[in-house]
Amino acid sequence: MRPTLVIVAVLGAVVSAWAFDGMTPELAAHLETLAPGEPARVNVIMAERYDPSRMASVTAGLTRAERRAVVVGELKGYADRTQRDVLALLTDAERAGRARDVRVMWLVNGVNAWVDADTAYRLAARTDVASVDWDEEIPLEQVLEAEVAAAGAWRDEIAWGVAKIRAPDVWAMGYRGEGITVCVFDTGCNYNHLDLRDHMWDGGSEYPKHGWNFADNNNETMDYSGHGTHVCGTVASDGTAGTQAGVAPDATIMICKISGVESTVWQAWEFALEQGADLGTLSFGWRRSHNPDYATWRYGSEMQLAAGFIQFKSAGNRRAYYGTTEPPPWNVTAPGNCPPPWLHPDQELKGGLASMMAVGATTQDDVYAYFSSAGPSSWETIDPWRDYPYEGGEMGLLKPDVAAPGYYIKSCRHNDNSGYTSMSGTSMAAPHAAGCAALLLDIDDELTPAELSEVLQITALDLGPKGKDNDYGAGRLDVYEAAQSLVTPVELRYFRAQSRPGAVLLAWDYEKAASSGTFNLYRERLDGVKGKLNAAPVSGRPPLRFLDRTAQKGVTHRYWLEYVVLAGASRTFGPAEGRAGAKVVSFAFAAPRPNPARERVTFNFSIPYDDRRAELAVFDIAGRRVATVVRGARAGANAAVWSLVDARGRPVPPGVYVCRLTSAAGSAARRVAVVR
Repeated sequence: MRPTLVIVAVLGAVVSAWAFDGMTPELAAHLETLAPGEPARVNVIMAERYDPSRMASVTAGLTRAERRAVVVGELKGYADRTQRDVLALLTDAERAGRARDVRVMWLVNGVNAWVDADTAYRLAARTDVASVDWDEEIPLEQVLEAEVAAAGAWRDEIAWGVAKIRAPDVWAMGYRGEGITVCVFDTGCNYNHLDLRDHMWDGGSEYPKHGWNFADNNNETMDYSGHGTHVCGTVASDGTAGTQAGVAPDATIMICKISGVESTVWQAWEFALEQGADLGTLSFGWRRSHNPDYATWRYGSEMQLAAGFIQFKSAGNRRAYYGTTEPPPWNVTAPGNCPPPWLHPDQELKGGLASMMAVGATTQDDVYAYFSSAGPSSWETIDPWRDYPYEGGEMGLLKPDVAAPGYYIKSCRHNDNSGYTSMSGTSMAAPHAAGCAALLLDIDDELTPAELSEVLQITALDLGPKGKDNDYGAGRLDVYEAAQSLVTPVELRYFRAQSRPGAVLLAWDYEKAASSGTFNLYRERLDGVKGKLNAAPVSGRPPLRFLDRTAQKGVTHRYWLEYVVLAGASRTFGPAEGRAGAKVVSFAFAAPRPNPARERVTFNFSIPYDDRRAELAVFDIAGRRVATVVRGARAGANAAVWSLVDARGRPVPPGVYVCRLTSAAGSAARRVAVVR
């Protein structure tokens, strides 16, 4: 299902018009299996949707409560205007016994209903409908991303995962998640468990069971599988029954009981926004083989972001299939493959943002769990975004975003009000992250999703390859580091500007309770105005460095260093003065040898300074990327060999290819002929 984006103006608002696509193949095939008159559950997605970027601009600068009110009001009104004719058709079908259980989904501008084949085809033929899709129920065992682990001796009073991410140190600071509501989208919850029962969300007489059951469309949210109760316990168990299993023991739990039906989640997302939840956690996952509606998942998560809502999603338990049936970019399950609210600096390939923080699972030894899904993800084939490409050697979208404990995790039991059980899965990792966010919101309840995403990523313990990677994301969560970065000042040891060939090296060291910080750098222009140097925040553990390659040779420049905090006022240091020296090595790209080439070709080039963004790529004569030969290069002379194969290791056909070298110091292109 690939609708095409067209931007049109309607009623003064910019909206996304999704070109007509009709009935999906999955629904058409399903209808063929049904008896005459037998209904199918379908999702009717409207051809017009409110443009997420427009919504984000409308809500920018508002408080979280104001953002929610604007998004809910705007989307409900827009759905009402655009769905009238479709709802009239369904009302007539209901009277004729051809439709039932019609539900408006205003968040994604769709309608869910049970309809017969004739009504489904009539809906698909409408020009105001983008698609009609089978809302297939995937068995719970396929969407739940956890398994019961062997029980151990319950000797720990604080579960190991809670201790590992240093939540008790944040409690000692006086922050336990009080006043923060976490919506758990799962199989329900044993709301009578001793560890949970006194901090369940109060829904009043309308929602007496602390939420809503979207699987059965009633208010009974009790958990009969165990998965949801375990997740709730990891978020907010307070240890009354003996074990402190929750990261944020004073947080409030709102229950949204869902099933393996996509529409139950989208409706639950609406509930969370309307009822004022502060954040959410989802430990269900739709695999590529389930044919999920990727476009609607992403659209919904973008609207969550516009409303100021962040969601933590299990990355998936599909690593065993990474090299076979579920290779990248499809190993991370939907909707965890949607973008996060903030892009880590190592995510050099840019694209859109959404609400989704995918969480991988780690063991007690800080090693990724054997089942934890790996990235990258990609949206290059999904309309209307087509961002974060992966084919042709591109990096895609780094996933997961962070990692958290998810192996042999002890938490609350669903069928014993004072009992515990152990489970493993990325389902267990996601609620650890949600609990961390609840603690940080207890410190500052106006933190935006982008700020939460940033502070959790930059303070995580880096594991695996340096920086953000596709096994651990930005690293295993350390909520104490994150909390300290919000509340503690920084003490600067030094800030220096040093001459380098063709550049000025800025170096600084600092001390603070949390061992990582975030900084911006500024240089005074000739007109006296300070201009920001760094495109992305400079963060990490001290000491830190930044190379100003744009400094004018022979001119003494003045620099300032800004320490960025998410809660409270930023602090600026400086100035430091520095002058760019003469470049020792110039940029050069020699002709490839041999040329023509039969088996391989060698490239020689030089750059004046280290450049991790330097790239040598090969393109065919039509401009399509064939292979990436070099990504990142050291200062001085460099050599690289291309074995005349594409990004997948297949020999390239004979012809002329363009070899393009790009770096901060310059760019150049050479041609090489391949003969066979």
